Amino acid sequence: MEKGVERLAVDISEWNPTSHQFSFVLSLLPQHHHSSVTRFVKMEDRKRALVSRLLQYALVHQVLGIPFHRIIIRRTIEGKPYLEYDEEYWSLKEAFVKAMGTGLAYRLDNVEFHHTNWTNIYVNMNGEAQE
Repeated sequence: MEKGVERLAVDISEWNPTSHQFSFVLSLLPQHHHSSVTRFVKMEDRKRALVSRLLQYALVHQVLGIPFHRIIIRRTIEGKPYLEYDEEYWSLKEAFVKAMGTGLAYRLDNVEFHHTNWTNIYVNMNGEAQE
């Protein structure tokens, strides 16, 4: 598998939620995603859209360790999702670059920050934990 690529498959064919159940699961997403799910007429399309959005949040949480309520996923005009960085996470990257003394020349895609509720913060560089 390519580095940084995650592919997930979810079989929604046997998930037949009531309207109340669907609304509850939809309420787990931020309000700005609701219309992008409910705009579909067919329930199968609504289910796909909902599961897609939920998986995006789950993946960001799993990979970056950002709490669900702090994740902000927006869409470009073309509909492509992008992550709005949390100011605290971005501040970590800025502080790291300053401490390294390399400025913007340092490849931040080789740096991963891990934390537990913004405590016990540590960094991995090129996949290896740093002391």
